[in-house]
Amino acid sequence: MNYYKILVIAVIIVSIVIGLKIYFSPKMKFYVDANNITVSSSTIKISSELVSYADRYYKIKFLILSGKEKFLLYPEHVVMLRKGQTYKIDKMYDISEISLIPGKQLYLLSTVNEIFPRNRVWRKKYVVSIAKPKLTQQHYVGLYTQPTTYLSHTTVSMIPSTTSVVKPQEISLSTSVISVVKKEEPKLISQKPQYQVLVSTENFLTEYNYDTPIIPKIEIINFTSETTKSTVSILLKNKFEIVISSETYIFSLKPKEKITPEFKIVVPQNISPDEYFLEINWFVNNKKQTCVLPKFTLVDRKPTIVIPEMPKIKYNATNTIIAEVQDDREVKTVNFIEYTPKGQQILNNMILIAGDKKYGIYSFTTHKIQSKKNYKFQIKAVDNIDNTTVTEIYEIPITK
Repeated sequence: MNYYKILVIAVIIVSIVIGLKIYFSPKMKFYVDANNITVSSSTIKISSELVSYADRYYKIKFLILSGKEKFLLYPEHVVMLRKGQTYKIDKMYDISEISLIPGKQLYLLSTVNEIFPRNRVWRKKYVVSIAKPKLTQQHYVGLYTQPTTYLSHTTVSMIPSTTSVVKPQEISLSTSVISVVKKEEPKLISQKPQYQVLVSTENFLTEYNYDTPIIPKIEIINFTSETTKSTVSILLKNKFEIVISSETYIFSLKPKEKITPEFKIVVPQNISPDEYFLEINWFVNNKKQTCVLPKFTLVDRKPTIVIPEMPKIKYNATNTIIAEVQDDREVKTVNFIEYTPKGQQILNNMILIAGDKKYGIYSFTTHKIQSKKNYKFQIKAVDNIDNTTVTEIYEIPITK
């Protein structure tokens, strides 16, 4: 008899352990391609994949661990996945603000947080090594008073003079190239330039949102047989030619070397929607050339509201409604508007449960539903300059 009791107790214990393991086991599989993590002095490229085995909300983030310091890589990723759905990340993250030592061994920490319906976290470390080229980056803000010239052609070729004296320049136009030379030295036109910068507006837009980076294409060529340093300064200016923000990049070019560095200009969030333009200055051997790109309009778009899954409203029970709200600058408020059986509106605040005010997941839980009629609601989002988005009125049957 005691044997059977021990056997029953053992079966119960094993069942409880298996049940707990199933309950607490992750409902997803997260994979980072550790063999293809590419690190430079200013960026790190990460490829990863998340497969969900149940309907869940997840937050994915990456951190660089250097000694006792932790650096969070932006942006974080907040996603809602259905059972069997896959979410892939293949992204270049900015690490220019992190002090890196070439060859130093660092750790990349990946974190997956299940934020709804339960709050659980899974982490994994990866070893990465820094290969740092000869590239430095500086940031400054100020007023720049150099006279500017507006160019509307697709490609700009800037060729410096061989003398250190900078005088007014004449711009000669062709079908696709603008060459900048000194008028008092026309012989330079027939000479092979020592250095050259080509600025292309091939992918340049007439309108940008706050979360759309401006990516000018620039090619720098050193025609000489000597190594030289070249500085490219990119200034974002308003219509009054006041500098809003600027970035300076310093490059070391080997003899006969051609480089096409990638520039990504992020518009500051605190400036107003208006007309702006980029001014690109190139300095080599203390000589300067200037190119002004076409004007563009900065547009603040309205918030977007997505209900990833229409809720089931149950009678005599509380019900939770989830919405994803996104804005290119900042969401100020998100309201849940209930309609009573008599058609009256009740305004409620939705709670931010994940993400941030640029992209967040908002939640609202109803009181106990006592009406047996259809449940009506809509969602309203307002951004920081009062752009407003209101959804349609949703009408959902109430079930027992």
